[in-house]
Amino acid sequence: MLHRMLQQQMKIEGSVMHGDGYGSTIGYPTANLDVDFTQVSIAPGIYAGRAFWDGHEQDAALIIDADRGRVEAHILDFEGDLYGRHLRVEPLQKIRDYQQFSSEADLIAQIGQDIAAIRHFLGYYVHRDH
Repeated sequence: MLHRMLQQQMKIEGSVMHGDGYGSTIGYPTANLDVDFTQVSIAPGIYAGRAFWDGHEQDAALIIDADRGRVEAHILDFEGDLYGRHLRVEPLQKIRDYQQFSSEADLIAQIGQDIAAIRHFLGYYVHRDH
């Protein structure tokens, strides 16, 4: 199953650039990818995925936001600085559609739910095959 899934997956890559820093202020920092969004042929949304850089590979929550033309990765269980580094991300499973929230508390609660769903998906479907 994993092999079939990965054969069909898109790879998105670019340099990590500075964003507005909002994710860090709410406890979920993201790596903002400098990509040509016209080359990203995936539906907007929140995805379970993997991130690859400098020989590292880690689980990630991916944000594909067509309206703002951005791709962001919250790399799970990672603390560090990736600015200026080349990062490749591979979306594996869409978790939900992208949406705006009326309050920061609602956003933070939803991010927590998204990350729980992403950990479940990646733990069951990806790491189980290793």
